[in-house]
Amino acid sequence: MNTWTVAVNRPRAEPFERAVTRLAAFGLRALKRSQQHVASFAALIDQWRQRGRDRALLREMREHQLRDIGLTRADALVEADKPFWRM
Repeated sequence: MNTWTVAVNRPRAEPFERAVTRLAAFGLRALKRSQQHVASFAALIDQWRQRGRDRALLREMREHQLRDIGLTRADALVEADKPFWRM
């Protein structure tokens, strides 16, 4: 018996089994997308927290420290006054 006849003689999956298989595949794809969204959101939250910390540090810097990084007090305050979600 060759492989072609074995494949032809194999019973087909029942409609319910096919539906379950498709649903499982859909669920796995949806879960993967959901995990990607959660990871992206977590990265965004980390970025916002870092921005808030950086801006708080800018506000606390002394004049000579600001000069070292090429900023004036006015530049630092403009940046420090931005909300954490703004670039």
